[in-house]
Amino acid sequence: MPIIALHSKSIGPFLGTGAYSIVSAGRNLNNAIDSEKSDEQIAQRHSSLQSDLDTGGYHYTPVKGHYGGEENSFIVHTPNSTAMNELGKKYNQDSVIHSAQGANKLQFVTGPHAGKHHAGKGYQELPDASDYYSVVNTSDGEAKKFSLNLDFDNLHDETVSKKEIAEMLIVALKKAMNKSY
Repeated sequence: MPIIALHSKSIGPFLGTGAYSIVSAGRNLNNAIDSEKSDEQIAQRHSSLQSDLDTGGYHYTPVKGHYGGEENSFIVHTPNSTAMNELGKKYNQDSVIHSAQGANKLQFVTGPHAGKHHAGKGYQELPDASDYYSVVNTSDGEAKKFSLNLDFDNLHDETVSKKEIAEMLIVALKKAMNKSY
């Protein structure tokens, strides 16, 4: 299992300068069918996402989000953002978060805003937060609460970089190769 346990002293540097995505398979309350799923179905979907991450060879850290309700997620270390977006779609998520060197993007992957994103920079540690935060249980026994900074007042149209085009081609080629065998 490629789970990475983060130490409390490494959370800040990782969040501020690392490359990662945050992906979930939790209940999407913006989808009528999804909101009717049982807790058992959601737990199974979470396990399936973890299995997909294992199969893909990704290293990840479990994280629990609190955004109007509790949601289990994964911080995926040095991910392929296109593949993470595909997992977000597969598990019917509104969005996936990507961060590199402190530049954050909440990328919508389903719903009316699919293909658009909110951007931001940096993060905040929120030890006293009661909602709108994520928490990582560290290897030294601390629960570190944080939130990535995002500008929710501005919704951006997606522009695709050369790197993202290359990632999309790799994902498509891998899918095509898997179907041909």
